[in-house]
Amino acid sequence: MAAGLAAFKQSDHSARIHRCHDLGRQAEVLHDAILHAFREIPGLAPHEVVILCPQIANLAPHLEAVFNRDVTGDMTGGDAGDKPASLHLPLLVADRGIREVSRGAELLSNLIDLVGSRCSVDGMLAVATHPLVLSHFGLEDKDVAIWQRCIERTKIRWGLDAARRGREGLARNDIRAHTWRLGLERTLLGAVVPDGAPEAVLGGVVPLQHVAAADVSSLAPLVTIFGIIDDLDRGIVEARPVGAWCDLLEEALGELAGAESDELDVPLRELDNLRRSASAAKGKSPAEVAVPWHDLKTILAATLTAPVGRQPLRTGVITATSLIPLRGVPFRVVCLAGYDDDAVSPREGDNEDLAERQQLLGDRDRSLEVRRELLDCLLAAGDRLVITCTGRDIKNNKTLPLVTPLAEFTDFVARHGVPRYELDGEEFSGIEIVHPRHACSRDNFVAGGNGLLKTDAPWSHDAAALAAAKALRQAP
Repeated sequence: MAAGLAAFKQSDHSARIHRCHDLGRQAEVLHDAILHAFREIPGLAPHEVVILCPQIANLAPHLEAVFNRDVTGDMTGGDAGDKPASLHLPLLVADRGIREVSRGAELLSNLIDLVGSRCSVDGMLAVATHPLVLSHFGLEDKDVAIWQRCIERTKIRWGLDAARRGREGLARNDIRAHTWRLGLERTLLGAVVPDGAPEAVLGGVVPLQHVAAADVSSLAPLVTIFGIIDDLDRGIVEARPVGAWCDLLEEALGELAGAESDELDVPLRELDNLRRSASAAKGKSPAEVAVPWHDLKTILAATLTAPVGRQPLRTGVITATSLIPLRGVPFRVVCLAGYDDDAVSPREGDNEDLAERQQLLGDRDRSLEVRRELLDCLLAAGDRLVITCTGRDIKNNKTLPLVTPLAEFTDFVARHGVPRYELDGEEFSGIEIVHPRHACSRDNFVAGGNGLLKTDAPWSHDAAALAAAKALRQAP
């Protein structure tokens, strides 16, 4: 540091911490912060910007939704009569598993999670209401609403049938209540049997009252899907060769999403890779090796959640990825998003892990790794470091404490000349910006001393939010 403490300039945005209310708001703030960087940093190109997040899977949907919109305005300095220009920030979200980039892989992942499990309502509907399944059966939201209403009325909770509940540890295997089979049987009988006094009819099943006959066309696909999952679940009892398991899963995927669906190319390719890997294994012929379902499920689950390939850091566009070592990888603008307590704080270890219970010199220290990750981001940023975090409670707007590394960073800059300021009776570091809850808040569009940036430029670039802010101000 140079001798003496230089006066902190409010217009210096080389390092900023943006306090937001949730991840969705962080994505909106990050979008505006990058637009400001392109306006203020000469010659900045998209590939010189990187977005890092400790939990990229949680932030990715928000980033894609926000960055997918265009920004309009006068970005050329032309005459007033010129048409507004349109700007789109190109974004690539990397470091995601196969299931997160392929709908077919997502369906296969949901299917292997369901088969052999308790078959809860959420697990079953994750498969039955998957977009590929709904499209194949020609179903709409109103059909799913009928399913959910019947599931609630028949009080389906878990288990395909009474017999398979014993697999989950239930002492008695003759209790049919709240199983999928009994619930669907009650629903279908209620649609064909006239309403009357509740009494057992075919097979000792009590028909569900007040089920319209017109609902049968919506319920029939659910029964078909149940049958597909039921057949697959019955087949996991005995061990099979890897090829036989892959054939069984391929058949189930084809029945659920349509054998001709292009969306199944990725999961089918992964199943083929698994076949080839088993065939190339040394030792006993793979065709004769019987593999239990649990082993195959573990391998497939790991494959479908593994990142796709290596990290693409120079893609020509803005790259969003997980926190990775950045030593020696220069970026002019580094954005650290979702840097919150639940994402970076050390978690309690397993009590049965002896190495975790007795820390010795040289063992991994998660708290030091978290600090190193923040330092890597700081050193990798050539021109600007943008940090977003959840610094306000979304329910009551109270200020939340910064995660420890960020609190230490604000203390560090305070010792080197960055003053603190007061807002609503609380003190904040000069590098912190406290954002309002909503994108349409008036504060986002105010320039000057009362604005968020305390400069001549307002914060937000969102024309739709500006229109909403004007409408709210004019409302009685």
